[in-house]
Amino acid sequence: MPNPCYSGSNPIGKLTDQERLAMWRWIKEHAIDHGMPFEQVHEVFNNHFFGGSASTKPEWINEFLAARKTPFKRVSDAAWAAQANRRNIQQQAKHLVNDKNATMLERAFNAVIAGPRSLTLGWGVHSVVFPFTHGGALILNPLKWKAFARMVVNTWRNLKPAEAEILRDTMARNPRFTLGKRLGLDLSTHGNETGGAKSSDRTWGALVETRFRLWDAAMERHTRAGMSVDEIDSIGREMAVWANHATGSGEGPITAHPVISSAFFGPKLTQSYFNRLVGDPVKTLVTWSNWKNASAGEKVVAMQRFRGAMWAAGTYTGMLLANQAMLQATGQKDQINWGDPSQADWLAFKWGGMRWGIPGAMHAEIKLIGQIIAAQTMKPEDLAKLGIKGTKGATGGKLVDLREEYERRQAWEYLMNKATPAIKLEEELRTGYDWEKRPLPWSSDKGTDKKPPMSWLEYIGSKFPIPLSAASGYVYDQLRHAGASVTGASMWMRAAMAAAIGAISGTTGVDPKPIKEQVPQTPHRTRYQTQVGR
Repeated sequence: MPNPCYSGSNPIGKLTDQERLAMWRWIKEHAIDHGMPFEQVHEVFNNHFFGGSASTKPEWINEFLAARKTPFKRVSDAAWAAQANRRNIQQQAKHLVNDKNATMLERAFNAVIAGPRSLTLGWGVHSVVFPFTHGGALILNPLKWKAFARMVVNTWRNLKPAEAEILRDTMARNPRFTLGKRLGLDLSTHGNETGGAKSSDRTWGALVETRFRLWDAAMERHTRAGMSVDEIDSIGREMAVWANHATGSGEGPITAHPVISSAFFGPKLTQSYFNRLVGDPVKTLVTWSNWKNASAGEKVVAMQRFRGAMWAAGTYTGMLLANQAMLQATGQKDQINWGDPSQADWLAFKWGGMRWGIPGAMHAEIKLIGQIIAAQTMKPEDLAKLGIKGTKGATGGKLVDLREEYERRQAWEYLMNKATPAIKLEEELRTGYDWEKRPLPWSSDKGTDKKPPMSWLEYIGSKFPIPLSAASGYVYDQLRHAGASVTGASMWMRAAMAAAIGAISGTTGVDPKPIKEQVPQTPHRTRYQTQVGR
């Protein structure tokens, strides 16, 4: 057996299969079979085989207790799942108490907000997208690819309660875990303290664990023996903000008030985007301008953000250039839109007549800022092409007003795209139009060629969970653009493409869109006699 004082590389990984099985039999007979909670099993194992050695990392022991590829895997899964269930029951009791103490108005408000949101997310079906939506920007930093890949793998693993509990327990045993929580690292959302009764709670745990690992690795790099407590706290606090933002958790005006926060689909995520695009660069410039008086943490995080920004800009530009080269090499007519932020395909990837984006890369926010900047020099004819009325011959103050109208319109569209589904539903019921100003089935408005009315079937499809709504939306767009009845092989091809889009959207958060809006010239009906065009 390993020496209790061993402090080198993982000693468990060097054991023979026979030694591992002997150790597993002992821990099963002396702890698991007695119904001992697994957090205690961990301690018994460490004390018995390693003398409670602090040098034995918790992930080594938990990896052993996971019993992967051994005859004890089923026993291990059952024990870890039982621990998760105990934790979940405790948290459910707290929720019941809180719900009982809530007023009827508070319960009604929560139901109105949560219902449409849960439907959109498919009650957890869409939860495997967390690595992409919240940590997708890590794709733009090659130094973080390993961390991103590990997060994706752990997300799928965490669909099993036992695996989620192993990951949570390992993180909680890390020597810096308590320090991270004290210094503001966001480690306490989406059921992380529970056993994760919902799949979304468990998959969220993989995102939180990645956030902690990013912070912990940064602390390992930037702190050293001999530093004062104030210096370590300063670095830890600033790096906690960096790690939070890098994985979709921000604090600011959007999250400051519960009413404003509840209006957004993902308030912390949206806030983190603007923090990274505006707030963090400003803080970095302030630190550089006052470098002599900056704290240890401010200096460390300023350099971290600068390097990250350079990697992101360089990687994204390189990927777009590679995309452009592939389009040319394969003879596709589409080109990358480098210079016109007023168009939907600005800085978007293109392939097969579709535009694609990297979730979590803040493309919508960058586009909004680009549109606001571009609006300052727009001419009347530019605004007219974008649907702003009354632009003919506009000069001076009138032209300024029209530019501001365009800015307000784009900001409103952005906000509605980020709003929680309940707000969108309220606007639809009140106005009879969706957020794109298309007439809804109960509206008497006949619409236009560019904005035809929705059928009931199309409207219902738009309320499906995200993977299904993305697929159904693609089908209806294609049918409407086709301008004629679509049957046979053509319909099957569209159905196959819709299934692919649903799968991509449901597992990565990517929502491919046609590059250009096509306008049907005549009304047409599907094989089900549902009018989908005008």
